[in-house]
Amino acid sequence: AGTAIFTKVKPLDVKFDLGIPKHDLEGRTITLEFEKFILVACYVPNAGQKLDRLKYRTTEWDPDFRSYLKDMEKTKQKCVILCGDLNVAHKEIDISNPKGNLKSAGFTVEERQEFTNFLNMGFIDSFRHMHPTEVKYSYWNLRSGARKENKGWRLDYFVVTEALMPAVEESDMVSQVMGSDHCPLKFVLNLSKAEKPGASVPMAIQEEKKGEAKEEKPKKGAKKSPKKEKRRRRGKN
Repeated sequence: AGTAIFTKVKPLDVKFDLGIPKHDLEGRTITLEFEKFILVACYVPNAGQKLDRLKYRTTEWDPDFRSYLKDMEKTKQKCVILCGDLNVAHKEIDISNPKGNLKSAGFTVEERQEFTNFLNMGFIDSFRHMHPTEVKYSYWNLRSGARKENKGWRLDYFVVTEALMPAVEESDMVSQVMGSDHCPLKFVLNLSKAEKPGASVPMAIQEEKKGEAKEEKPKKGAKKSPKKEKRRRRGKN
């Protein structure tokens, strides 16, 4: 594995790896803390051609990495930006041949569910949020010539704390740039529009609260309680 970040702005702090021995042998993460946000570059472990690392990926790495990001967001009171090859095509729109890859690393039910669990913790897939129906990929298998026919996968992401999403002005894939099996991503922030972490409630929770509110609202034509009926009758007499 291996990750790198080049920056013109000196960070307040630099951290390599997660601080968890079983995950820290492959150089998969770099964390930079800046004044207004935390940037994490990550190369998520691949489940393997025979899915031999699927269990490790989904039951050990994914939960621990989610906790790492969320704990850092809470303790530092700063929004988190996660970028890199996250080795998952989240939805069918994110892969050119979804039916043929249901048992392929990066598109298994387990990996996709773990990514959903991550987003439900208050994080946003910035590209898909801004381009809900656009078909675009960031990875193509060079051996099969997949790029010429645009048979690819969207494996690379900028995922942000939900409160930071109003500050995201652009999130896209620069697919015309050649030279690798992955293409670069473009991400533009206007930090003057950013909110503080916790300022917004995760969307999944918002929807749940809306549902609760609807259930509490009385239906039209519903029978009134006996006590209220008795009081009204006494008033008429």
